[in-house]
Amino acid sequence: MGQELFLPAETSAGGPAARTWLTTRTIVARANFATALVEGELGRVRRPRPTFGRLARDAGRAADLAEAVGFYNDLLLGGRAPASHA
Repeated sequence: MGQELFLPAETSAGGPAARTWLTTRTIVARANFATALVEGELGRVRRPRPTFGRLARDAGRAADLAEAVGFYNDLLLGGRAPASHA
């Protein structure tokens, strides 16, 4: 995050160190770090999230686009869409 451990940048004078320490990128990085720390997720290995294609393939419903769309329709809407909306 751009900071030496136990040696924070001097930011009170508003000089160059303050401008490099407080950027949109470092704010997001520090917020993500604080969230992970509070939620106990530091050091935990995260598995990649499955893609839409992988979910349909894993369900055996990815032979073609129509079948994959049907899978998601069943998954999200609980069944086939009415003919007037198909």
